[in-house]
Amino acid sequence: MKYRITARTHQGLVREHNEDNFILNPDQRYQNWYFDARRLYDITDSTALWVVADGMGGANAGEVASEMAVMHMKEAFSRFDPKTSEPVDFLKNAIVEANKKIYEAAQFDSGKSGMGTTLVAALALGDQLYVSWVGDSRAYLFRNGTLIPITKDHSFVQQLVDAGKITPEEAFYHPQGNIILQSLGGEPGKVKPDVTSLQLKAGDRVLLCTDGLHGMLQDAVIQDILTQYSDFEDAANHLIEAALTEGAHDNVTLILAEMVQVPAGTMYDKPADFRRNSLRTIKSEQESDHAKPAETKENKRFLIIILFGVLVLVFAAGILVPWKTIISPSNNSDSIKVDTPMVIHPADTPLKNRSEEQVIKNPSLPSQQTLPTPSQPEKPQQSGPNQIPVVRQTPATPVNKPVQDTTADEKPVSIPIQKDTLTTKPIDSPKRPIQPDSTAIFEKKTKL
Repeated sequence: MKYRITARTHQGLVREHNEDNFILNPDQRYQNWYFDARRLYDITDSTALWVVADGMGGANAGEVASEMAVMHMKEAFSRFDPKTSEPVDFLKNAIVEANKKIYEAAQFDSGKSGMGTTLVAALALGDQLYVSWVGDSRAYLFRNGTLIPITKDHSFVQQLVDAGKITPEEAFYHPQGNIILQSLGGEPGKVKPDVTSLQLKAGDRVLLCTDGLHGMLQDAVIQDILTQYSDFEDAANHLIEAALTEGAHDNVTLILAEMVQVPAGTMYDKPADFRRNSLRTIKSEQESDHAKPAETKENKRFLIIILFGVLVLVFAAGILVPWKTIISPSNNSDSIKVDTPMVIHPADTPLKNRSEEQVIKNPSLPSQQTLPTPSQPEKPQQSGPNQIPVVRQTPATPVNKPVQDTTADEKPVSIPIQKDTLTTKPIDSPKRPIQPDSTAIFEKKTKL
């Protein structure tokens, strides 16, 4: 028997940061802590571990506690040998050790005092599933259209349900639903994880989630979504969307696995690169363990089109920039650059000097230029190899604006040209009514 698996985590609509964490190893033989929802993993001859944790505590201490919990489970699973270790003992010991580490870290650092986390872990060994938990993170089995709880919350309202004082429906709306009786980070010796097991069958779906999901959606709503969407990826997406529709007062995290019966002799894909979608957020150390998705051909094609368009615009701008050229009238047709030729009228010179020939010197020119006196007729300047053509004007009023020219040797100047949402689909299900003391419902979990 093979199985598919996927996961989601969302910050929610109220919390400032995400204190949930999860890890999963679809197949211990590969020691790859990533997943690809498109792949089929072998569950008959292998071992898998799926873990979800919901942190709590001041500042960011809840995130620290949940991360410490899942990372310790990851480390412990790397040493697990199904041939010599009992699955039940492995889960219990690993969770107890994680609790001790979190407790000691909180005692050492006053800023992390009181931090803790809930945790639910599933160990799939062949077609046998072992589930262990502390707190109110849950595991469900969806079989033949029915949602069956695997875990039982370590919470105050669950005690009321067990005592027959309230119904499960009343527990969903109870104002003290945030009070839990056990969590990792408590005093060693007082945290006692529960363990249960069941046999998996083809068509089964296993759901692990934090109270950010089951606290927003009643079990009947979760069951309807899993029934309505045959594709388990779509089902995972709509579970998150439904929680957001209801307000998502807490972080929302889930792992969803689906058992698949594959005919004998059918080839199936081995674990491949990690694939993200718009709702998935992988955090902290787990992010560095995942293979990054390669750039798609569509992205490369789009980038090439943009670069080509920019080059065309720059080239067109360079052609359209106007420029002037001056071609020398000399016999050898050489072009001469005239930086700032002066245009002077005889009226601009003093009267006492008008009878004399005026000489204008330009330091940028290799030779001198002369203007005739008013009594002499103006003769056109003869062009020669050592003479520089001068532009003359005789306007009614003096011209003071210099005329600038450019030569044909100058190059034209090119002017540079500057140039996840989440789709919410309402679910036809009863919304959670607002309680008079609704503030208490969504406060951080506290321990008795």
